[in-house]
Amino acid sequence: MHPLLACVGACPEGAILDHPQSEVPQLRFIENKCVQCGLCAVTCPEDAIALVPRLSLAPEAKQPQVVNEAVIFNCTRCGKPLGTEKMIGNMLTRLPDIRCSRSPGRSTG
Repeated sequence: MHPLLACVGACPEGAILDHPQSEVPQLRFIENKCVQCGLCAVTCPEDAIALVPRLSLAPEAKQPQVVNEAVIFNCTRCGKPLGTEKMIGNMLTRLPDIRCSRSPGRSTG
């Protein structure tokens, strides 16, 4: 499971799934397994899940449906994945302008 999919581990019924072979975090949902407990919505750091009360008896309610797919934001220095673009964007808007108080590579002591 991709670490950015916290809601997958929160679902007690296995209605929320990740896609391990996908190159990007992909959230899939099996509607007929959902018991509307709300743990997934509370756990999701990106507000990607909203509960909608309904009962679907259609055959596709038994199959995983992709409900969210995210683009990964990689570190500009090393290229390692840091989080989703949406998550990084939310963090940057909440943080004030941060400026280094010392030059890189210089010791303060």
